[in-house]
Amino acid sequence: MNSFKKRHRIITKDSKISLAVVKKRRQINGIKDVISLLKSKNAQIRNSAALTLRDMQDNKAVKPLMKAIKDPGNKKDCGTLVYALEVLDCSKCLLTLVDLALHGNYEVQNHALTIITEQSFKANPKDISKARAMIEKYLRHPNKCEDYQLLIADLEKHLLRIGQKGTVLFK
Repeated sequence: MNSFKKRHRIITKDSKISLAVVKKRRQINGIKDVISLLKSKNAQIRNSAALTLRDMQDNKAVKPLMKAIKDPGNKKDCGTLVYALEVLDCSKCLLTLVDLALHGNYEVQNHALTIITEQSFKANPKDISKARAMIEKYLRHPNKCEDYQLLIADLEKHLLRIGQKGTVLFK
């Protein structure tokens, strides 16, 4: 392994060092290199990549972040991945965000709700119906989160607002 690769590989458990190395890789190799780190089996590396992508605020990162979030192997460690989406254009991701709000852990739920609350969405009546069907299915499920009534109230409020605005929600 050459000296550059030795200096820039990410094998640390120290999050500050990991983040610094990812940011250095971004400067040298660009967004594609950072996006490729979302495929890592190491949650620390994925999180550092997600935080770097958040800092970059490049919407090219939305699809790779969504893919990493949906990866079953990342289910327990995707809060930072969802957090990274907060500053990116998620206007086409309403149904995925509703699903994350309903089925994610506390951190994932909060970040998904923040995105639903603060961003604009391209949603047609069919999307709104699908989202409401997801909520109905969730309500029939026996394993709901502790404060599910608040969660459902928030989601319904935002879906109503999205639906009233036609195809696009404006803050």
